[in-house]
Amino acid sequence: MLRVVLLLTLFCLAPNLGQTASTESPAGPKVELPESIFEFPPVPEGVPVVHDFVIYNRGDQPLDILKVKAG
Repeated sequence: MLRVVLLLTLFCLAPNLGQTASTESPAGPKVELPESIFEFPPVPEGVPVVHDFVIYNRGDQPLDILKVKAG
């Protein structure tokens, strides 16, 4: 029984043995969105409202925004 437990432990840990902790960020785009939600104050019906969301790319490659959906 002990042998089975040891083998199972080894199989669970084996994929992680070659990995080391890295402090580097992965390459590619990295989105920073300081404000993800904005609630408008009460607005009279028929009055258009607009709010700009600022999106930063903190990565080292271009950030492509392919789809935007209003909530």
